[in-house]
Amino acid sequence: VSWTVTLSILFLVYLYSPSLRATQTASERAIAWSQSGGLVAFCCHFFTDIGSPAGNPQFYTPGANGNAIGTTFDIRRAVIDGTPENVEFLAKLDILAGELKKLRDAGVPVIWRPFHEVGGTWFWWSAHGPTPFIQAYRLMFTRFTQTHGLTNLIWVFNPIDSTTTMEDWYPGDDVVDMITLDTYPAAGS
Repeated sequence: VSWTVTLSILFLVYLYSPSLRATQTASERAIAWSQSGGLVAFCCHFFTDIGSPAGNPQFYTPGANGNAIGTTFDIRRAVIDGTPENVEFLAKLDILAGELKKLRDAGVPVIWRPFHEVGGTWFWWSAHGPTPFIQAYRLMFTRFTQTHGLTNLIWVFNPIDSTTTMEDWYPGDDVVDMITLDTYPAAGS
């Protein structure tokens, strides 16, 4: 029997600041893992500057998960060409693409789970409903595949439940390869 284990990695602070990004080695660790026979999965905590307290980028919405601060970054504006939110969104997508290209160039397929736990109100990408989320997901897909040539990604849709979120927030068969769920059941269930 042969076992392959998936290494699930998070681009945690890659979008927080250039100085923190310079200290990170997630891509290199993932390449080494893949070369030893493992599978690689990535997601990202997508920090934003716009809408966050100055010098303190956030990905949670204000008050989410007991967080007193948060970001009011508006995904509806992020999908409109030329808005400040769109400029920041695209620039941060390009940072992520740079890391994912390292994996592509090393021949590493990546299970890519962007915008995890969609449908919950605790992340900015879910704060304004399914329509702008779907637009942002599809914009990321197009930018990664067409602009950056990322052909090594297995695209994951990751809603918080399998009922209304699954149906209402689904970006489409043409941009999703896999569906996963994040669930937080009550203790004992």
